[in-house]
Amino acid sequence: MRLIELKLSIRSLWHNAYEALKRRENCLNNLISKRFACTLAFRKAAESTGEVYRKKVKSGIDVCVYKDDLTRHKVDAVVNAANEYLEHGAGLALALVKAGGPEIKEESKRYVQRYGEVKVGEIAVTGGGKLPCKKIIHAAGPKWHLPEKERCCDLLRNAILNVLHYVSDPGRALKSVAIPAVSSGVYAFPVDLCSKVIVMAVKEFVETSPPGCLREIRLVNIEESTVAAIKKACEKFLGDTSSLEETVPASLSSPYLIHKNIRMRIIEQHPKDLKVSLSCHLCNMVLPPSLCRIWSPRVQNTFCISPLNDTMIEAVLNFARAYPKKKREVQFVICPGDRPLKAAHSFNALVLKNIYLPGTESGSQTAKEPASSEPVIELKGCTPTALGAAESWLQQVMKIQEGSHAVIKNNYIFCLGKEEFAELSRHQPSSVCVSEEVRDGRAKLELQGPPDVLIDVVLAAEELLLRVQEKTLSEGDFHMTSTTDYIPISPVDCHLQEFKDRQKEFEKAGLHVLRIEKIHNPLLYAAFQQMIKKVDGSFRTTQKLYQSVPPEFCCSVCQTGFHRMYSPPEEQKYGAGIYFTTNPRYLTKDKATGEMDSKMYVFEADVVTGKYTTGQPSCIMPPALDGNAFTFYDSLVDNLNYPETFVIFNGFAALPQYLLTLGIEQNCSYGDALLSSVLWSECFLKSSLKYL
Repeated sequence: MRLIELKLSIRSLWHNAYEALKRRENCLNNLISKRFACTLAFRKAAESTGEVYRKKVKSGIDVCVYKDDLTRHKVDAVVNAANEYLEHGAGLALALVKAGGPEIKEESKRYVQRYGEVKVGEIAVTGGGKLPCKKIIHAAGPKWHLPEKERCCDLLRNAILNVLHYVSDPGRALKSVAIPAVSSGVYAFPVDLCSKVIVMAVKEFVETSPPGCLREIRLVNIEESTVAAIKKACEKFLGDTSSLEETVPASLSSPYLIHKNIRMRIIEQHPKDLKVSLSCHLCNMVLPPSLCRIWSPRVQNTFCISPLNDTMIEAVLNFARAYPKKKREVQFVICPGDRPLKAAHSFNALVLKNIYLPGTESGSQTAKEPASSEPVIELKGCTPTALGAAESWLQQVMKIQEGSHAVIKNNYIFCLGKEEFAELSRHQPSSVCVSEEVRDGRAKLELQGPPDVLIDVVLAAEELLLRVQEKTLSEGDFHMTSTTDYIPISPVDCHLQEFKDRQKEFEKAGLHVLRIEKIHNPLLYAAFQQMIKKVDGSFRTTQKLYQSVPPEFCCSVCQTGFHRMYSPPEEQKYGAGIYFTTNPRYLTKDKATGEMDSKMYVFEADVVTGKYTTGQPSCIMPPALDGNAFTFYDSLVDNLNYPETFVIFNGFAALPQYLLTLGIEQNCSYGDALLSSVLWSECFLKSSLKYL
């Protein structure tokens, strides 16, 4: 199975945290791999690049403006700002040779030897070498000389027109060309005037010449000021991109992601200022469906005004899956003042986390995150749940750099003995204080100290707890699987009945089903079947039960099954075993709002319950049946007549079948949660997209 990739952008104020983690890359990779079955890589900051303008002109050609590095820009033909002798000693020419290899320089030399120098305003063509293009068109631009302003402009115009006539020749089969601001660098042509001449030449070409195979003219530069000047000239002479009838929306300068047939982006604008025409639909997600009007059955765009969250993104992506032939754009409106840059990072992260949709074929993902000007940590894993858990854990580690405090919540702390605490103390400098707290059946370590030293102590403690977990599992029958073994986990298509049945059941409990994954573990299945054979067949053998598990242990459950350390109750009222509940609504019972995250990870399992009796806090195993000291109950319950809680004492007596990722509405009643779900499914999917 191909790995899913999730890129985490580190905020600039966390740059020190990035560097701190980079120095501990080996330790982090070991923890991420064993705990979450993911891989981790650090990437250097990249220049922010992307499309900032697009206009479809009458000839059918798209004229675009890009901020990008021409040595990496993928097009059929790249234009080089050359001199008459095709020497590649400086500027863009040198950069292209360095990236494309010496063959470009050699071919240029042979061209001059055969045809002579290239006259100013003319072009020469060579192969692309190792560059991601078929051809390099060397355009000899003029050197700027103010007294000869008109001549310089004419020569530059001729150079651009010669480029366009070459690429539009039907025999060339070139569909796209990237043109820089020729002569604006070493030759000192004023950028504003250079931009005007180039755009006017493009306009002249598209209005008077047949396009041939040419479909895109890209004006590409890496300098911000040059990109801005080119964009301004395009808006002045070609028109802006506000018309939705024949152009892509003006928000192209904002980050966008594409998945299958859906293009998603965020735009910064007040809802009241949105230009909503017959080809545009405004969908405010906080209104009831009756207020979400459709202006035309030929809606091309949908504007969504609501806080960005997993549910929104997942709904849009589910639509892409349900209607693969419908190509539409969805724009998420961020009001000015709502931190649009932060929203952009949130948007990218949410889409990339949710792009592995139920029913999406492996390798079909096409979403791309715009290049970031910030350092990036890349996570790769086989499931979005594992990626999300690894991300949350990493974010907590990064926060250590902001303060001097850290908390590790892990019930394997109960298993630490004198030897383990002695080892931990060896990694603990005098400047770091570590305290242990046990409350409500749960254990945690609180650590305080200088951030850079504290990170080392935290990672040492995490490694120690991981070794204790592995040791505990190896002492039982759990050693037959490990987190590094491949266990098939497949997404459940949201249109299948098995998804809909569970969605309906959990929504009654006020929980939104974001994702369902089916677990296929043949070793656990074999062990489970052996447990069934041991049960007296006169009783109901198995039941479908649920357990909420912290994200950091979800991978372990899929690999090695359930363990009482993963998800203990606040009070072990019915024995020191593994607790399950009969109904999803009991999953949040007795939990304070502050204790619940925005997401919950719940396993649906087949559990061998057999013959059961009422449990007691002192039970470390089921008691013997009355009158038979050698035969024991199979499980314990809270209430014999109407059990809500079951307790088992052997992890192999429960087979994980499904892992559900759930969204939790804070301070939300069942009615509110159900209404929210209806608003989403009916207002957004049906009203906004289905009729496009």
